[in-house]
Amino acid sequence: MNKPIIGASMFFQSSDKSRFFDRPEVLARIGKGKVKALNKAGGACRKKIQQGMRRATSDKPSKPGTPPKQRRAGDDGLRKIMYSLQPDGDTVKLTVVKWNGAKGGANQPQLHEFGGMAGKATWRLSPTGETRWMFEPENAAKYVGLQKMIRKWERYKDKRKMKIGKGKNAKTISDFGLRTEFRQAAYPKRSFMQSGADKYAQSKHFERVVAELLKG
Repeated sequence: MNKPIIGASMFFQSSDKSRFFDRPEVLARIGKGKVKALNKAGGACRKKIQQGMRRATSDKPSKPGTPPKQRRAGDDGLRKIMYSLQPDGDTVKLTVVKWNGAKGGANQPQLHEFGGMAGKATWRLSPTGETRWMFEPENAAKYVGLQKMIRKWERYKDKRKMKIGKGKNAKTISDFGLRTEFRQAAYPKRSFMQSGADKYAQSKHFERVVAELLKG
């Protein structure tokens, strides 16, 4: 057999489910001993990656080049990681499950892992020609009512025609002086998946897993 490999990916796919280590077809394919060893390796690697993400104690992001902070309680967000056997029968792949959907045209785990640019459309308020971001902290409390309406508008594809209210009092988005603007932000590289997998691959635990498999 080949030496087992630990890998990381930003994309969890539906096909990964069929290769979880508790699946009968995986057991039948590679045998009980190998399943036990590779399952142990995947679980230990996941734990090492999760431990690399410290619990956030402030609003400040982690330093570029260090793992992102855990901002949700429990096993949420980037900490929700699965692992599965790959088709070659020797590779364990770890993947981030949550936030795989593109937000602002970018995959969130991938942005943290590799860095890059991402943006999204944001509503601006300009009732008297003055423009300001209404969702920023200094304006949030003042425009709670409008924020609720905007969230309602966002559920409709044709936002310009949608109206709030009935009859003569019905208002469209332009009546409030609202417009959208695309804002972009730069995300620095904060590798946590591949760096965590690389650290585990150099650990004594993984050495023991490899020795156990090569012996058997």
